[in-house]
Amino acid sequence: MEDSIEHRLSALLDGETSEFETRRLVEEINKNPEIKNLWIRMNKTKSLLTAEIDFSPTKYCFITSWKS
Repeated sequence: MEDSIEHRLSALLDGETSEFETRRLVEEINKNPEIKNLWIRMNKTKSLLTAEIDFSPTKYCFITSWKS
C-alpha cells in the first residue's frame, strides 16, 4: 500500500526522504496546486510548533498601559 501524500510530505519536511523521493515530491508539489497548498500549510504548522515564528505578546501587543 502506497503511503498517503501527507505522510510522504511529512517525511520530506523532516528530512527523512531519499534524494530520489525528494525530487519526486518536489515535482508533485510544483505540478499540483492542492499538494502545493498542503505543503505550504504543513510548513507553516511546523514553524509554529517549533517556535520558528516569534508570537510573543510583547512583539504584537500595542497596548502600552491599561487603565481599569
